[in-house]
Amino acid sequence: MVEKKVEPFQDEYGHYEFIGDVLAVTFLTKEVTLEIAKHVIKRRIELTEGQNYKVLISVNKITLVPKKVRDYLSTDPAKKGIKASAIISNTPISNMIINFFLGINDLTKEDFPSKVFSTKESGLKWLKSLDL
Repeated sequence: MVEKKVEPFQDEYGHYEFIGDVLAVTFLTKEVTLEIAKHVIKRRIELTEGQNYKVLISVNKITLVPKKVRDYLSTDPAKKGIKASAIISNTPISNMIINFFLGINDLTKEDFPSKVFSTKESGLKWLKSLDL
């Protein structure tokens, strides 16, 4: 994958930045509604121009993701264009919930590798180590 030369971009729901061949997405809201999830996914697909990318997703500010949103994030339209994902969470409770969600979501495990990290640097290092 060719590295994108795009300036970092921010809207009301997220901050988006290419770091080499990885798109870093930082959620800026405490709650992720279905509208916000769809908006961020649409923006990700627009920025990657429909190409497949490794994605670094920071959820440090998020405190609530309703079940209907988690269910939507497991669908093919939500996962479109993701080669691998590193989810950054700096709280033990969030890490446990995310790991549980990834563990029970067989569809995600089959589609692309996903892993939870406590720092952006460790998630980025893992994504860059993947030969995809």
